[in-house]
Amino acid sequence: MIARLSADLYRLVGAISARTRTIAAAVGLGQAGPTTDASESIRRHILVGSILVGVLVIGLGGWATTAQISGALIAQGSIVVDTNVKKVQHPTGGVVGELFVRDGDHVKAGDVLLRLDETVTRANLAIVNKGLIELYARKARLAAERDGADAMAVPPELTNRQNEPDVKEALASERKLFDLRH
Repeated sequence: MIARLSADLYRLVGAISARTRTIAAAVGLGQAGPTTDASESIRRHILVGSILVGVLVIGLGGWATTAQISGALIAQGSIVVDTNVKKVQHPTGGVVGELFVRDGDHVKAGDVLLRLDETVTRANLAIVNKGLIELYARKARLAAERDGADAMAVPPELTNRQNEPDVKEALASERKLFDLRH
């Protein structure tokens, strides 16, 4: 049926355009002449496209008006404004030691929300501190070797900490090296 309508519409458009050309030639508005293959091709494509769009609109419109929805899904939910929820994340991570707020509490800028467990941080501090002590002791030994001193002096950074076990151990180790090389 669509093919028949399309053919009838095509014939009608062709007849109207032929009469229009004949009238225009008789009045002197344009020159009557044979139509080119390009204009026929364009006209044919426009016609087919228009018919397809019409069929699509009529088909979808007809389906939308006659289709019945047999049911719906009902569920409970809540709406939360996204801008009020703020994510809190520590840049390096860690274990939460204490939590000072609960869900729904109002907080102000500068309030302490949680405290991270200090175990890992203290262990890392001890490692770095021991390395720093060893470097200060090595610096003192190398300076004494460079200057040709008879004894290695305690570096000023470690004078107040000479009783700590790590400082005693590092100074004793560097003194042994100094004595071997001296």
